Amino acid sequence: QQKLLWQWKLVGPLLKSVFASWKSSDMALLILLLLPLAEARSWINNAELRQQALARKPQIVKRFELDLDLPPERRWMQIYSDPLFTNASRDVKDYFASNIPAWTLPLLERIAADLRGHFHEYGDEMQGIAKVLHMPIGMVVLVNLVYTLEGIAGSGCKQRNSTGPCPDHAKGPGLCTSIVAKASDGSMWHGRNMDWNMPANLRKYVFDVDFIRQGRRVFRTTTVAGLVGALHGFRPDGFSVSINARNHGGNVLPNLLKFLIETKARTSTHLIRAALEAASNFDNALHMLSDTSLVEPVYYIIGGPAAGQGAVVARDRKGPHDVWLMNKTSVPSPWFLLQTNYDRWLSPPSWDDRRTPGIQHMLSLGQSSVDESGLLSVLRQWPTFNDHSDITAVMRVSSSPAHSRTDYLSLVWMDDVVSRPLAVAIDASPTYVVV
Repeated sequence: QQKLLWQWKLVGPLLKSVFASWKSSDMALLILLLLPLAEARSWINNAELRQQALARKPQIVKRFELDLDLPPERRWMQIYSDPLFTNASRDVKDYFASNIPAWTLPLLERIAADLRGHFHEYGDEMQGIAKVLHMPIGMVVLVNLVYTLEGIAGSGCKQRNSTGPCPDHAKGPGLCTSIVAKASDGSMWHGRNMDWNMPANLRKYVFDVDFIRQGRRVFRTTTVAGLVGALHGFRPDGFSVSINARNHGGNVLPNLLKFLIETKARTSTHLIRAALEAASNFDNALHMLSDTSLVEPVYYIIGGPAAGQGAVVARDRKGPHDVWLMNKTSVPSPWFLLQTNYDRWLSPPSWDDRRTPGIQHMLSLGQSSVDESGLLSVLRQWPTFNDHSDITAVMRVSSSPAHSRTDYLSLVWMDDVVSRPLAVAIDASPTYVVV
């Protein structure tokens, strides 16, 4: 009813002036006929937004190494001593200062007072990050609660950032598209767009981390300045994982209260990293990402090295609401899973239907063309790629002798930059980025 009232406020006066002589029943019928058309005329049909999005240029993110054998408070010191992060504290502070309302601050202060209690072993790492970046510890807490808090950014999503809950009339893109696909030769590929709508001065702080233990690389993640968790990542010959918001990240206040009350609950980005550290294979990762208590509902999209190892876990806070398996669950196509931000058994809203064109683009690509460049071409198609798409990744985890290399391409999309040369052109045959 509220939605209809809002739409009537926009179109009602115009319709009344044009059709003043119509009977009320005729007017009501006309409105009912016009509203679906207005709904369909979503951001997806906005040619200006499309042009802005497709004008963005890809830049390969910088990659660092982190030594897990160091004490937690020292692990990030070398990374954040890089000149890239000279102004990170100022830029992150300015971003949150203009987006986070005052009512959240007392709750955040309580969380910051017990970092280890709430963030487990990562609390000490956060203290170390705050020290080396000269960033208030409360600001580091904010970064690490980004999936919990981002929904209240902009006081009602004025920037159409829908990482979290937005009013119905803020009809911008949801958060992310993830794809797990099986190529004709059985190799498994994982692609994702992260639709965060980050300001340009924060996009430059997106980077990759190779986590090293006893001199050997254990896993790789993509993260952003201040975040000890991961937006996506992979473990060689183990599994790949990405995260999509579900139900727009849940309701912010319950998310925060759960985090304060239940110290065992993980944030969704921290759980990705914890799984990459502890789970050595697809099955273990699927179990851990399905059953660990979470602060906010999300989707975890998981790929494995064996043919057909793909899953989408629709998470509630206490456990899985649904587990969608490529090799067991009935799917539209037997060789790929595509997840946006809506439960697979529900139709996505017309104003944010990235699922239907995404599936069409995958079918047009065909299983025989599934590789790095093939997935990039799909991820670059509107509206899967849109004006909120900030990060794109393509990962491959394969234990097959024919595909013994593990590949990870990580891009951030910038507005006006001289991009670092790509290892693979968007419309060319793949040249792999090898770990």
